[in-house]
Amino acid sequence: MWACIKRSKGSSISPFCIERMNTGKHIKIERAILGTLFVAYFGGIAYALFFMFPPNFGTDGAIRHAANFALGAAVCEAYTAGEAGLIGSQFMWNILLFLPLGFLPLLFRRVQLHWWHAAAVGLLISILCEAVQFFIGRSADVDDVAANTLGTAIGYACFALGNRIARPRTDRDHLSWTRMLPWYALSLLLILGALALPLFCLDSLQAASRYGLVRWAAVRLPYSAEVLESLPEEAPEMACYRRITVDQTEECRRLALAMGLQGEMWENETLSTLEGTGGSVSVDAYGEWSYHGTGVPHKCDDLAAWIAPLLWNGEHIDSIQRISDAGRNDASDKSDTYSRIMIGTDSNEVILLKNEIQVIYDSDGRSSVHTNLLRVKAEGTLPAISPREAYRSAMFVGRYAAPNAEVIPDQMDIAYLSVWRNEWIVPCYVFSYRIQGETTEHRAWVDAVRR
Repeated sequence: MWACIKRSKGSSISPFCIERMNTGKHIKIERAILGTLFVAYFGGIAYALFFMFPPNFGTDGAIRHAANFALGAAVCEAYTAGEAGLIGSQFMWNILLFLPLGFLPLLFRRVQLHWWHAAAVGLLISILCEAVQFFIGRSADVDDVAANTLGTAIGYACFALGNRIARPRTDRDHLSWTRMLPWYALSLLLILGALALPLFCLDSLQAASRYGLVRWAAVRLPYSAEVLESLPEEAPEMACYRRITVDQTEECRRLALAMGLQGEMWENETLSTLEGTGGSVSVDAYGEWSYHGTGVPHKCDDLAAWIAPLLWNGEHIDSIQRISDAGRNDASDKSDTYSRIMIGTDSNEVILLKNEIQVIYDSDGRSSVHTNLLRVKAEGTLPAISPREAYRSAMFVGRYAAPNAEVIPDQMDIAYLSVWRNEWIVPCYVFSYRIQGETTEHRAWVDAVRR
């Protein structure tokens, strides 16, 4: 540089000096662009975490503050009961959200930063974000902190690997970040591919298994010696049930014909829907349907006559319960807003594990009808674990932790639950518990299949 200055006193500036000055201007412009990109990135994070979703409110209208401190619970839930699996889970999205933070050393070229520096920055920013989410009515989750920290570390690994790949091919110290982008993109593909491949294999194995590879539970229950001793050690015989599937297109046409609907039908992977002038009806692959429109009678006899043609052969109405605005059972008052219809069956092949149809009357004369029917057929028995073993499992797995829960002894039931992965019904043990200081009883489902 001094040589450039000395030469400029007696003669024109050399081409070398001009190139150095142009390079300096170019680097300043690129650093300004990079800084702008990081500012936009942090703004996007703030919007996604604090403003994209509304806060949670309790029944009293106050903001509900929720937090999960059970590390690994979200990952377990995503793997065992989530439709998207590990690849499409919120844990993976949180990793990707903080991955650009690992490239923060690009802004501090003169400072030697290591991966633990990047992980520490990601950890601190994530803890700050979760704390803010807790106070504004969003849920704070320790798994989000772990995912964000991991994402920052993976981002730094992509940054370091890109530098290592570029080093033997060019002088990377004099390269701008724009010229390093191909190497960073290559390292990103290599690292994310190495991470996604085993997760994809695990998701495939989980989806291909009839009941999944690992056990799941809805709630992580605390230990109670009294409850553990009260549970039997012998495993009861569990029935093996399989959901009955239908041609949802033909079932939608049948229901529309019975309702007197005429119109256009459209379909997607999960539903067939027919929209007519009086309303619309939607049907899934298991024969469950919903109706939104007019023409649903209020009186019990008329409602039974309207529902009966919509049932399958052998099914019948057991009872109709009408619940009025004031909470009174009154079958004649048209101010009633809710009806519960219980269904029975005379078929020897079809079993109804759930048998309820709900009718909601709106003030504008329109109605909504929703079925909660679980039609299955028995296919022998399956090996199961004992209630005591299920309770032990619920201490370590579960989406939500309940450290202040009190499990109620001698209130364990057996129930069957339909899950997303296929048509096989999962038998479960159901434990009742209360939160300390409350009187409401809650139910915790634990998978009972022996693996």
